[in-house]
Amino acid sequence: MRRSLLALVAVGAVVTGACSSNPGPPPVIQLTSATQAFDILKVAGEACAQDLRLINGVAVCGPVGSTGLTVSVAYYGNPAVAKQQFEQHCSGDTWNLYRDGQNWRGAVSVADRSVSPAGAKAIADALSTDAIHGCGT
Repeated sequence: MRRSLLALVAVGAVVTGACSSNPGPPPVIQLTSATQAFDILKVAGEACAQDLRLINGVAVCGPVGSTGLTVSVAYYGNPAVAKQQFEQHCSGDTWNLYRDGQNWRGAVSVADRSVSPAGAKAIADALSTDAIHGCGT
């Protein structure tokens, strides 16, 4: 009986440890088009309130969900080009949507005030990417 009880306690400790481990960041999302990002946002409850516009291949829409932000997304053929474009356009007081390894990049903006970090993070979380202020560190 005592041996069974010890085995049960040991198994419970292993299961508890497995359940409390940190799963890490979500997988990198690869898009098939710039507009696909807005489909993902809609499913996540952050739908665009206006008609989606394509400007030189960049999908732009705003305000998005409860954030009031305008989101722009550009799709690239591969992650190397997306990273190059992020690095080329990340400087300044901007909030970028980018995670190393994805084949797209985005940005959030607002016309009449500064971008709320919480709003940028809400959009990034819905897209399973990172919200990076400027070029990050």
